[in-house]
Amino acid sequence: MEEGDSKYIDDTFSEEINDSKIGKITVKCYVFTPKLPDRNSKETKQTIRREFFKNNMSVLFSVNGQVHGHFTSEFITRSLKYHILKDYLLIHVDCSQAKTEFRNELFMASRDRLKDADEARELRKRLTTLLTTGRLKEIYKNRKATISLDSSDAEEMLRNVSKNLPMQSELAKLLNQTFKIENKDEGKNTNKNKKTKSSPKKNSSEDGNFVSKRFPSSFKLDTNDAKNQIPLIKIPEGSSRELKFSTDVEDEYFDRSHEPGSLALAILNHGEGGNNDQPNPPNDISDLLDIVKSSPSKGIIRISIAPTEKIAVGDGIRMKASLSSPEGDFDQIFEVKIVDKTKKKKSKPKELPEQNLGLPQPIMVYEKQKEGSKTWDDLEQIGISMDHEQVVYPSVEEDTLSAIYVNMDSSVIKNYRSEIKSEEAIKAADNRYFSAVYFHSLFLFATSKSQKFTFGYDGETDQSIDIEEYIQSIFKNSYAQFLLSFDMDALIAALD
Repeated sequence: MEEGDSKYIDDTFSEEINDSKIGKITVKCYVFTPKLPDRNSKETKQTIRREFFKNNMSVLFSVNGQVHGHFTSEFITRSLKYHILKDYLLIHVDCSQAKTEFRNELFMASRDRLKDADEARELRKRLTTLLTTGRLKEIYKNRKATISLDSSDAEEMLRNVSKNLPMQSELAKLLNQTFKIENKDEGKNTNKNKKTKSSPKKNSSEDGNFVSKRFPSSFKLDTNDAKNQIPLIKIPEGSSRELKFSTDVEDEYFDRSHEPGSLALAILNHGEGGNNDQPNPPNDISDLLDIVKSSPSKGIIRISIAPTEKIAVGDGIRMKASLSSPEGDFDQIFEVKIVDKTKKKKSKPKELPEQNLGLPQPIMVYEKQKEGSKTWDDLEQIGISMDHEQVVYPSVEEDTLSAIYVNMDSSVIKNYRSEIKSEEAIKAADNRYFSAVYFHSLFLFATSKSQKFTFGYDGETDQSIDIEEYIQSIFKNSYAQFLLSFDMDALIAALD
């Protein structure tokens, strides 16, 4: 996987945690491509799962090269909530340099699994925070953004359908626990009321003009402190501060198999009350600071620094960051000072915003290109498989149903269309099928959430299922055909 020309790997990076409680652990993430050039997405996923994921191990914990425990893909869907990466993300957590006492409480004596202890829960929590706030979050958003969502026709149709739904108060209350339903007067000026979000400003090193080098030729701390020759970084007590270092080295510099580089941090001086004149660094940097270090990304190396309990307000630390290079290390010296927390001015309490969200976006998907709609191939680019047997894909983000992809070329609707002659009747059938699948998916999700059904890893069967798979599986079992064919009026007439 670490070969530069690996056809399976779409992206790879590492994060390093070094703190007073855990010690030093290295987290390396491998993000697989959702579709190989010579295979479709389904075949690609099967190959990747067969070759790289043994026994559904998605997070591997190792010591000196030996796996001592693991998490399943349940960690990716339940903790990270990155559902589309479930089958395409492998995480290696190297605990070889973790503190001995922490490591002893982390793994079973048999070295085959993690203990059900505070240490394992703490590490899971730290990994969740680390991977949902850094590079992986960007990768996830970029993968989702590769398919633009333009579904104005579908939205207009469903808006008309929803206005005429005979929803009783209890039914509307169920939906409103999770979603915000438009009233009849809303939605008329939807397009006028929408505000166009301005695109975020990009760092000059993060645009498309960045050209990387195999080895660095520059290394500098990005800071607004232009007054001092040595940059001063202020960190509020009990908080953390992310530092950005600009460089021109390639992203794989820390993680590549051949000639990898490294970034080392050292404390030169530590003085109480801001006195840094006397060189008295600790034996271990983690005694004073909790450090999280990331591998390069488009010319930026990020380091998060948080003071431990051994540092008081007013203390100053002089530090050196060294980026390795065959021709000599690049050093950057800077100072860290611990300051009081900024007290926020009391303001009048604001009204709490509504917690309910809008209805999930309706998206029609076809096998072949059709104007204004998406194709199976479009979804394959982000790792979502769609074929004739698949009816629906509910896209869930952070426990929110954000979009519902309905397959308009499933075998269910194709077989139903084959018995219809007129174009008008075919269009009516498509609308009925789409609205039925959309709203039934919506209600299945809302009901499951309101009843607090739990989805995740089953330790007894060693299987995991999430709410997306649950809804998909229901529609695969002839449920969509039942919705399309069932005629309540005809049934009542027959009973009469």
